[in-house]
Amino acid sequence: MLVLLLYGLVRATPDLQRFDHAFLTFLFSWLLWSPLTWYFHTWSITLERLIPEAALLGGAWLSLGRLGLMRKAAGFAALAAAGQYSFPGGIVLWPLLGLLFLREAIQQRAFLALLAYSVSFALSTILFFTGYQHPPHHQPLSAIFEQSPAQIVSFFLIVLGLPFADGPYVAAFLGGANLCLYALGIRRVWRCKQNDAVSWAWTVIGGYALSQALLATVGRLPMGMGHALRPDYITYGIYLLIAGSVLMRRALLASGADRSSHLVLIAGGATLGMAFLHAPSALKQMHARYHRLRADISCLQLMLAFPGERCPIAFYPDPELVLSRARSAHALGVLQFPPVTVIARTDDSLGFVDHHEPSPEGGPLQTPSFLLKTGGTDYQRSCRREKLGRT
Repeated sequence: MLVLLLYGLVRATPDLQRFDHAFLTFLFSWLLWSPLTWYFHTWSITLERLIPEAALLGGAWLSLGRLGLMRKAAGFAALAAAGQYSFPGGIVLWPLLGLLFLREAIQQRAFLALLAYSVSFALSTILFFTGYQHPPHHQPLSAIFEQSPAQIVSFFLIVLGLPFADGPYVAAFLGGANLCLYALGIRRVWRCKQNDAVSWAWTVIGGYALSQALLATVGRLPMGMGHALRPDYITYGIYLLIAGSVLMRRALLASGADRSSHLVLIAGGATLGMAFLHAPSALKQMHARYHRLRADISCLQLMLAFPGERCPIAFYPDPELVLSRARSAHALGVLQFPPVTVIARTDDSLGFVDHHEPSPEGGPLQTPSFLLKTGGTDYQRSCRREKLGRT
């Protein structure tokens, strides 16, 4: 959906050629699935993170349509609410989509539609924060004022450069370069008097990346600089690069630069090169992550089959939360694992069940044992009630 929406926006942008349509769409898709971003798609909250991005691109597409302003207000409100309630960071969609709506509403003096959108924003936000519980492991937002300006800028740029490098220094450099490309594109578009609805939509798309990086900086920097490399922030910088490339491309075409597509090629080639450069280390991390994930799945399977038994498990955000939901889904028949009684010994390096022993009466299993190998650590357990050993 994200790729199709992006392609539609690129096609709707005047002056861009077929090469630009194909290359920008390919670049966007590649960055979403590169060796550097693979881990994001195994993160347990991937879907919630992607819904605000789909709402953003959908809102940009809606702003270019010919619907009436009241219908647009309803559409923007629905998209913003979907992003807000799927993940807290999606609340920035209300002001961002409001900028798309505000420009047209003022031009047409549609103040009633603007009022309806503003009231929807206020009501939705009040409802969202009613009974809201601040995560206990988060620092208060005011803690950002205790950080140095250098740390704030570094954290912010690293988040913007995450899709292009797996090291903090290179990521910060590329994040700053993409920020300069975006700012220069906006400046050139305004100088060329191309500040139409299309350029405004791309400006808002790039602004989404900046707003999310800023929120991540305020919320996570007090917890340590290492949080800048979290996988759940890895898609934000993609929108900044694409928006900056589109804006600069339009501006250069308007100024008569026949070879302006070279800029897009350079920007895209640099990101592809960085992704290939870091591919070996990323694939190594993927392999280790796969081992840990298979071990966690085996743990979950045995804990469902034998209630009360424990197992080393590392599901995010809380193993107990995951286990309780898995038990509910398992009882309803939504989550089904292969029966423990038919699992044979397989490649134990991937964390599968080693073997089991049925009870003498032929009833439910009472004494299963298994071998898990996760990150170089072996866990061997016996689930006898009176004997519990670990090596």
